[in-house]
Amino acid sequence: MFGAVNALFAGLAFAGVIVTVWMQKDELSYSEKKFATIAW
Repeated sequence: MFGAVNALFAGLAFAGVIVTVWMQKDELSYSEKKFATIAW
């Protein structure tokens, strides 16, 4: 029982990390475009 719950939470944590990294990459891309527009 606890093994299944542990696996579930581990999977959710891993999914959270993946989503966070994806959002950071998306935000960085937006920031680079915005900075390029301002700088030039």
